Amino acid sequence: MVKRLIGVVLVTLLLNGCMVEAISNSSLARNKDIDKAVEAYIAAGMHYLKDGDIGTAGRKFRKAYDLNPDSPDANNSLALFYSVDNEPEQVEKYYKKAIKARPDFSIARNNYASFLFDLQRYAEARDQLLEVTKDYNYSQRKQSLESLGYCYLRLNDDRNAEKYFLKALHRDARMGRSTLELAEIYFNRGSYPQAERYLANFDRLSAPNARHLWLAVRLQRILEDKNKLASFVLALKNIFPDSAEYKAYVESLLNLKPSSLKPSVVTQAPIKAAVPAPAQIIKPPAIEAAAPAPIQASTQTKKTAIRKAPKTK
Repeated sequence: MVKRLIGVVLVTLLLNGCMVEAISNSSLARNKDIDKAVEAYIAAGMHYLKDGDIGTAGRKFRKAYDLNPDSPDANNSLALFYSVDNEPEQVEKYYKKAIKARPDFSIARNNYASFLFDLQRYAEARDQLLEVTKDYNYSQRKQSLESLGYCYLRLNDDRNAEKYFLKALHRDARMGRSTLELAEIYFNRGSYPQAERYLANFDRLSAPNARHLWLAVRLQRILEDKNKLASFVLALKNIFPDSAEYKAYVESLLNLKPSSLKPSVVTQAPIKAAVPAPAQIIKPPAIEAAAPAPIQASTQTKKTAIRKAPKTK
């Protein structure tokens, strides 16, 4: 009798175990299906967002969020949507939720830093980017290093700005924005040979812009190389005659001695305006007012730059 009872108990336990395992497997399958659905809705939302259909994009992102409110990718996508829709309170809410759900979510931290930078909350943007740059597997790490440099520039900390621009160039020597910023830092510091070296590197990396040419003009006035001075003046005049930098050059002539107004004559600028900037340079027109690396949707979806490049001053 006892043996029979023990047998019944064992059979019952085995059956219950099978039921628990079946329920567990079923729950796991449902979770996998939900994750796939979230991914699909985010991918569809990004597609509509790229096509300019903001309303449909928002609905897709919301469906992904409704399926899993704790999904870091869904929260990041909603924050991205609200940034396009210009609702800053919602943007901040969902970026914070994404980061809370996954503290090592470098994409969301970078996007949040970009948002904070645009609001001129540079110290907060710096703090987010300091975390991002600890992630050596993050595909946009070199841009985040560069972005840190810009945060420090806005915080009037040129030593740390120099440090992170140099780190960015160590990762990729073709980063034109970091190169130009270092040239200006060294110029303002009075380290003119270093400034000239970085300006020469920029000349090799990118097409000219008004800011770079005006910096070169001021530098060659100090170094007293009349041939180079004349070349850069001619380039600034011919390529960017309506720029604020050329107007600043013209105004500066009033403060110069007559002898310094006659650089050697050249017939052609050393750089052609038609030469396009290399693909490696991120948003070359936005040299002066650069912000953090382009916004990204998620690790699964295609990276998409949503923010418009700031205009060159």
